Amino acid sequence: MKPTDSEQFEGCNSRSPTIVAHQEVVWRGAAIADALARIGTFATVALLIAGQLIAGATIDAFGWLGSERIPVTVTRVAGLVLLTAGAALTLKR
Repeated sequence: MKPTDSEQFEGCNSRSPTIVAHQEVVWRGAAIADALARIGTFATVALLIAGQLIAGATIDAFGWLGSERIPVTVTRVAGLVLLTAGAALTLKR
């Protein structure tokens, strides 16, 4: 027997912890979307790529996720710094 709508949502109200938690996620998502809209698509993609490369270098340096440890060299650090600086420059209008 299929529950009716009133039975299915029994105990759910606007102050339910589950509903409140979902509202917080929605508000955070809206704030992030607003920030990304303000800086533009190009800057968003540049910052995401820079972040992914920095994360990849960190994973390589510590050998996380079962990967081979690749030491951080001055050349790699310089490349990441230049990449991050370039991404930051895309924020300027």
